[in-house]
Amino acid sequence: LQTATPNADQLIERLRIEKQAMLNQAKNEGFKLGVESSSNLSFQDFQNLEKRTRCGEVHFDDDSLEDLWQFLSKRNDPNNWNFNSPGLMQFLNTTPQAKGAFVEGWIEGVLSVWQNLKEQV
Repeated sequence: LQTATPNADQLIERLRIEKQAMLNQAKNEGFKLGVESSSNLSFQDFQNLEKRTRCGEVHFDDDSLEDLWQFLSKRNDPNNWNFNSPGLMQFLNTTPQAKGAFVEGWIEGVLSVWQNLKEQV
């Protein structure tokens, strides 16, 4: 049984805006974590990440977040990670696109630190 949805266009537009806002939130939180966690990365980590990103070897799919957690758990204490946004972890665990956005933000955060430092290294 299908029924017509009143104001479907408005509802779709509102949901798209909400979805994009949540993806932006995930990416911003990832960026913050990238900046924060970069202090525990090695010279080789920075170089590898920069090279893999430049070559297009980095993928932002459903497994990206799990790979990131494994990578970071070897270099950081996950209990020290600070997520200020309410519901972010729940959102990341239920939306594959948000996982990719978070990882993309993390990479951008790390590489922003690296760009500021690499000429001095």
